[in-house]
Amino acid sequence: MRVEKESSRPLRAASCNRRTVLVSCIMPTCNRQGLIPVALKCFLSQDWPDKELVVIDDGAVKVEGLVKQLVPDAVYLYLAEKQVIGVKRNLACEAAGGEVICHFDDDDWSAAARVSD
Repeated sequence: MRVEKESSRPLRAASCNRRTVLVSCIMPTCNRQGLIPVALKCFLSQDWPDKELVVIDDGAVKVEGLVKQLVPDAVYLYLAEKQVIGVKRNLACEAAGGEVICHFDDDDWSAAARVSD
């Protein structure tokens, strides 16, 4: 099930002649530096044309440099205090600019059509 939020942002036509919306892929993470590069590469391989990545990090070591190296326009938020996964997901949804939210965890390895499906 996909959840849509109301937006005044106009819809854009995709090359396959269907209307698209911005999809926000939210990625909570904590001390998973070894997994993040694969998750970021999976995000970058997504065939959906209008997407953003929102990373919420509460690990001991910030991973902003790693994230921004592979996805320079990612939204990155660091939390100084450890939070439960639900709080991190809610914060990511608040920071997201998309009409559709896609949960994209740091240990997700996804096919290129995950977001478009």
